[in-house]
Amino acid sequence: MDKFKKVLKCIITVAALALLTCFLSYFYMSKNGPIHRKRFYEQKKPVDVLFMGTSHAYGGYQPMELYEKYGISAFNLATAGERFAVNYYSLLDAFEYHVPRVCVIDCHGFEYGNEKNDPEVPTRCHGIFDGMPMSALKIRAVKDVLSDRPETWPEYFFPLYYYHNRWSELERQDFEDPAVNCYGKGGRIFYGMANAPEPELVAEDDYVWEDDYSTEYAEKIVQLCREKGVDVYYMCIPFPCDAKAQRVLNRAKRLEEKYDNCTYINLMNHADEIGFDYGCCMSDMGSHVSFTGATRLTDYIGEYLKERYDFTDYRTGADAAEWEQEYTDYTAYMDRLREKCETYQDYLDKVFTPAYSYAVYVSDMKTANSDKMLGKLIKKEGERDLAESAEGSYYFSNLNGDICEESGIEAKDTVFGAEYAGSYNPEALVNIVLYNNRTGETKVSSWSAEGRL
Repeated sequence: MDKFKKVLKCIITVAALALLTCFLSYFYMSKNGPIHRKRFYEQKKPVDVLFMGTSHAYGGYQPMELYEKYGISAFNLATAGERFAVNYYSLLDAFEYHVPRVCVIDCHGFEYGNEKNDPEVPTRCHGIFDGMPMSALKIRAVKDVLSDRPETWPEYFFPLYYYHNRWSELERQDFEDPAVNCYGKGGRIFYGMANAPEPELVAEDDYVWEDDYSTEYAEKIVQLCREKGVDVYYMCIPFPCDAKAQRVLNRAKRLEEKYDNCTYINLMNHADEIGFDYGCCMSDMGSHVSFTGATRLTDYIGEYLKERYDFTDYRTGADAAEWEQEYTDYTAYMDRLREKCETYQDYLDKVFTPAYSYAVYVSDMKTANSDKMLGKLIKKEGERDLAESAEGSYYFSNLNGDICEESGIEAKDTVFGAEYAGSYNPEALVNIVLYNNRTGETKVSSWSAEGRL
């Protein structure tokens, strides 16, 4: 009996330690990748378009905007610095839950070449592998992608091994329901605005092919998708880059030439058609698009795919109410993100969507629009001559669907002089009225050149 009690105590102790380890692993682990993957697993509705790739892609493609404009069901499973080999295993895992009609792959994976053992790789792999359930596939993926770094394998199977020092970095979201901080079906939004330079472009068929680790898995992805009946679109998201980098990205052209289920589109060569202006569509000077840029890219892709596929329109039918609620949650999430913006440019960037209307009053356009960025953001469609050339006071509104634009106008003569007079700040450089077209909620924010007042 004593022996039995000892064995029982041992079992209980081991079980308690295992539960404690799982508990600590869950809270210590970074939630950025796993949250989005968990929502993908849990989604019961079909996914017709799946986005994969690097941070270029997770900031560049916004699935909820694709739904709002075209009714398309999409999901974004991209993570920062994701190599094609990781894309490949991520797709294998994703196909266990949803097999889309179209898979859009970010081309920036070609830039990693033979960097299989780059020191950055183990860290980047956590963005995908942490969210994958323990399985034979996950074991195979870790051992293949990190074949020359076996000392790192345990950290993907036992997260606490890697995250045990993260206790000082824990935030409120680590203890909340993941859904609270994860709207947008994988699309993520960058803060900041940059007046970036426009690159000098090369032709899509101008490329230098290399038989390296990246191209090997880029081709495996196309072959896997062909087996599943999925069309692959390798797309290059616009960013300031030189001709040498473009020739690397253009390697996808060879895959298009070789496989009938593969298409290559360098979106930089379609910037004018998209309305992509590097002066207001980049969130930084290096690589990531702003929300304005992302919505324009998403709109272009939606139009392109809608012409070629007979997708279900989820804005109508039995699931319409559920989708509408998801979109309402998404706009509420956008409201929370917007409150964290530190400049009026960044704030206006995040209203470029059919969900919002807005009015902007600028007391001194010469100061506020010194880099011409504000004019581009205020007047997102059509001619921008007045918005970019005004030097004194300036007013623009598309509230209630009516476009109004004037310069040299007093604030009392605008909408600020009536309904929103109580919220208007006469000391501000910029006052913005934001109207949620779905909920009817209105917010007024006031800004100086240094930030929010």
